[in-house]
Amino acid sequence: MRFFFYFILTLFIIILQTTFLPKFQWFDKCFDLTIITIIYLSISFSNYSLTFFIILIGCLLDSMSGHPFFYYTFSYLWIFFIVQIMRKIVFSRSIIFILIISLSSVLIEHFLLILLSLVSYGKEGLLNIDYILMLSQLINGIIFIPPLLWFVNTIFELWMLSYNSMKKRILIKIKDDY
Repeated sequence: MRFFFYFILTLFIIILQTTFLPKFQWFDKCFDLTIITIIYLSISFSNYSLTFFIILIGCLLDSMSGHPFFYYTFSYLWIFFIVQIMRKIVFSRSIIFILIISLSSVLIEHFLLILLSLVSYGKEGLLNIDYILMLSQLINGIIFIPPLLWFVNTIFELWMLSYNSMKKRILIKIKDDY
């Protein structure tokens, strides 16, 4: 049941990010919302078998975006591995940990974008980057990622509560029928 929650959450965020939010002016200053799913999965699970799901999410966004292929996949894998390393150093439920991960996640995507511009266009590519936009996305990431992670966690707990309740009712119904 957890897989279905993460799958639905990921699809919801991807659809929201690619179809609905670009119609709003604020979205230009918004960070990549799929980072929330990647961070939440990285905090929730410590096994490295999750990398397949992260690669799947990255490939899906790579195919839908205008960025070169593996841009999102590579950045999501880096975010996952950094969260896994940081979990061993800092308590993973502290606000300091969440702020550091929020900052580093947005920075990873921006670093890869700068590197991509440098490789593709040389020094001229660095001059054409909107650094003010990157700074505003970084600030928005630090401000909005922690409450959104809390919100996703709350929805997940409600999801599991309703699932367990439904499972109990079904088991009672089956027991009563026999």
